[in-house]
Amino acid sequence: MLRVLPILALALTASLACTSDDASCMTVRDCEGTEVCINGLCLEPGEDDAGRDAGSEEDAFTGRDAPAIDAGTDAPTSCPPGTVDLDGNPDNGCECSIEAEACNGLDDDCDGGVDEALDGGPCASDAPGACGMGTTLCREGAETCTAGTPRVETCDSVDEDCDGRVDEDSLCEDCRRVAELDGVRYSVCEGRALREEASAICTALGGSLPLIDNATTHDAVDTFVDMELGGIAWWVGVRVNAAGDWAYDDGTPAYPSDPGAYDGWDVPPDGGSHECVTSEEGRGWRDVLCDRPYNVVCQH
Repeated sequence: MLRVLPILALALTASLACTSDDASCMTVRDCEGTEVCINGLCLEPGEDDAGRDAGSEEDAFTGRDAPAIDAGTDAPTSCPPGTVDLDGNPDNGCECSIEAEACNGLDDDCDGGVDEALDGGPCASDAPGACGMGTTLCREGAETCTAGTPRVETCDSVDEDCDGRVDEDSLCEDCRRVAELDGVRYSVCEGRALREEASAICTALGGSLPLIDNATTHDAVDTFVDMELGGIAWWVGVRVNAAGDWAYDDGTPAYPSDPGAYDGWDVPPDGGSHECVTSEEGRGWRDVLCDRPYNVVCQH
């Protein structure tokens, strides 16, 4: 009888080991028979450690829903949030903690693609002027910076054509006297020009004739021009359009065609052949002939 007790004790210990809820596993290979590995526990297919249907209630140990079980493979068919079955092998469980995709030749976000949608971000290149602001390009796990595209040079104190020089056009020298108001630059140019010529000069500077739409701006620009030119009339970006209405050069309706627009007129337009507008310190807007030369002021 004394020799039987150790045998019974050993059998009892083995029985407890096989039925204990503490059985742990890393993969299905660590389990026995038809058991599968779920959240670190060896369980029968379709049941959790308490005998409940898998996924019906939270797992008592992890607080997460147990992964779904495919009885044909005895392995999880879905993975917890933040992981995926990256290698497509259900026998070794879930892999890959999902992270933001980076340019490193890896599938960081576990979607089957490598280094995808990473091109086009802002970056600083070695190119001069405005071309120094480039865009990122990811190839073969390495990120490079592609320089910006050169643009037409305008008079804005920026090297837009990326040749290492700033405002080198002679036009910039002619319109070098500049003031700034609310983020808008105003340049007074040398000499006088007809309306169409004046508009072309301002376009070449990257802007337009002044689109004066409030009294504060009108007074400020008038004062600036008066200081530079001595109270001489200058072109305003308002004229009669093809439909016979008064409008700004950007197409916005102007007074008096739009009664709610800014009224900068000294003398209301007479509706005759005077289809363009000038302004002069202390006198406001006046309608004038478009084929007469006046001073050029540009906003840009």
